[in-house]
Amino acid sequence: MTRFFGLCLMALMLCHGAAAASDKLDGNYVLDPDASDDPSPLMKILGMGAAERLIARNMKTKMTFDGSAEKVLLTLKTPIGENESDIPTDGTTVEVESGDLGSGTLTGRWAEDGGKFVVESNTTSASGKTIHAVTTRFLEDADTLIQQFDVTIEGEKPVTLRRVFRRQE
Repeated sequence: MTRFFGLCLMALMLCHGAAAASDKLDGNYVLDPDASDDPSPLMKILGMGAAERLIARNMKTKMTFDGSAEKVLLTLKTPIGENESDIPTDGTTVEVESGDLGSGTLTGRWAEDGGKFVVESNTTSASGKTIHAVTTRFLEDADTLIQQFDVTIEGEKPVTLRRVFRRQE
């Protein structure tokens, strides 16, 4: 479970400018696991066991996105814990610590069209592997937020993971 908590933190790291764009993304969301890609291949590469992958696949995950031109506050809640990340959106690179996944940097920015929030991260895992990830968040429609991870882990094939979140009141 500790490693899954680390994966949740990695997700937050990867998540992170125009205020109008943030207004559209702002809200509370719940993961729709049936509409999302299976995270198991990425989790397996990160060294997580079969039981952890199975639990994570169907774990109820809530996300709150609260952004502005200056920063994004992203909160991820699961039955095993909660993580908050407060990330500048001006392209400033910040240092991060992610437990089992090591430490590194991330840079958040609004895409040029203002409709997507993009975070680029570079970490070194506890096992010494370099992880480069780009996470893009955008609205597919008024009630559906897409979180797409494009991840390259040293010595592995690149992985793209698309997670679908539904807006909640």
